[in-house]
Amino acid sequence: MEQWHLVYTKRHQETPVNHLLQKKGWETFLPGMEIERGYGRGRRLDPFFPQYIFIYVDLASTQAQELRFMTGVSKIVEFGGVPLIVPASVVDEIRSRHDEYVAFKTGVGGDMGGVVANSESAPRTVELDSLFAAGLSGKERSELLLYLLLK
Repeated sequence: MEQWHLVYTKRHQETPVNHLLQKKGWETFLPGMEIERGYGRGRRLDPFFPQYIFIYVDLASTQAQELRFMTGVSKIVEFGGVPLIVPASVVDEIRSRHDEYVAFKTGVGGDMGGVVANSESAPRTVELDSLFAAGLSGKERSELLLYLLLK
């Protein structure tokens, strides 16, 4: 059964691995933001969760077995020997909040305080809001993501 999982990549390999996974036909989500590198060096993707890519895959499938051996992939995130399953609702919420965050940070629009959650999703939304707190480094966001997923 296809579910969302996290792929842990080698340092600075998120974008190439993401392209490779998509080329193989898997749905992925690599939140990030293009930033100006300065001094005329162009733009680059700054991953929101460094070294992590969300992937929608059936890990029991034959094709998924090659994930562990792909260039740039370190491992599938697991705890206690069991692959971590990321609820689809969490991926959807991060995706929508990420879009708002990018719009806010780039000045294109968006209001980070403007989202009102319904009462059922409020606790999860409040927890996920902490991922978008000002001043967090990518590493801190990654650690917080794992903490929230294990809760």
